[in-house]
Amino acid sequence: MEEVRKRPGPFSEKFVALFEGTAERADEKGPETRELLGVMLSTAYPETAVSTDLRMRTAFRDFMQDGFESGAIRDDVDRETLIEVVVGTWSSMFQSWIHFDDYPLRQRAVSAGRFLAATMARPAS
Repeated sequence: MEEVRKRPGPFSEKFVALFEGTAERADEKGPETRELLGVMLSTAYPETAVSTDLRMRTAFRDFMQDGFESGAIRDDVDRETLIEVVVGTWSSMFQSWIHFDDYPLRQRAVSAGRFLAATMARPAS
């Protein structure tokens, strides 16, 4: 995430690149990685799941901070709500990838990234 955050360019492009790049790397690792991730998630202790969720929320909050500060992200919706929507979408995509062999992770990541970037963009005045 930090690598994408440091790239030059508009926040919306970085946001889409984050979704697309992560999905691409996960897809390239193949079914073994998907199965391993599924086992890890299913055997995780509840406190580990909470810790993981908190780390994910913090990572996305930090990533999105640049968009908030630059004015690229709308300010008419509570920041925590936007972060929750992004984390929920991210989690849902990877859960689907774990559970469904034919889940089109890259395609959904690109679509979701573009949709979220457009939805979060500050409306034109």
